[in-house]
Amino acid sequence: LQVLHHLLAAGEAVQAGVRVNTVSPGGIDTPMLDRFTGGKNPDSVKWLQSLHPIGRIGVPSEIAKAVAFLLSDDASFVTGHDLLGDGSLIGVPLPGHSHGQLGLFIPDAGGRPAFLVADACWSLPALRDGRLPAFPALLVNAERRRYVDTFRGLTGIARRETAVALLPSHCTVAWREFTPPLSRAAAHPSPPGGGAGGEGMFTPDPDQTRHAP
Repeated sequence: LQVLHHLLAAGEAVQAGVRVNTVSPGGIDTPMLDRFTGGKNPDSVKWLQSLHPIGRIGVPSEIAKAVAFLLSDDASFVTGHDLLGDGSLIGVPLPGHSHGQLGLFIPDAGGRPAFLVADACWSLPALRDGRLPAFPALLVNAERRRYVDTFRGLTGIARRETAVALLPSHCTVAWREFTPPLSRAAAHPSPPGGGAGGEGMFTPDPDQTRHAP
């Protein structure tokens, strides 16, 4: 269902002016939930609550409001999202690099907001500076103009929303900033006798290899 949903959102439906969104509400206080939990067995309810980052079961009115929003004019720019209804995952269209590409906005284990932007950009330092990839790199994108628009939008987020960790798939700088220093040290201990240690185990910064000076 999710694959079909994203294909529709990225393809002919959008071109025809039809928005495609799905709602996967999770645990909601309904008669179906009563049957699933054996008449609200406390242990079953507690287990179900633990599956939701909010820490509780939802009520029908909360899902109804989400559906009403998606059907309203206020959501005229919303398409291609899987609305889980529990605050754990938000899909954000990032067009340009490939057809139907989505970014994912999620909290990390410590509650920090993280935005996984896939290949909508390749280098966080270049994004912050507003430096597009070199022209040959732009040619590999499915839709160059839309990629540029997406890149500029992400540049605005990087500059305004500094608390949000923007994480391109291939930028070691971004992942170094996001990963706590102690976790990095544990993952890449220094070799016996000193030397470059874990830092040398990272691949070259894409900012140096894919962007013009």
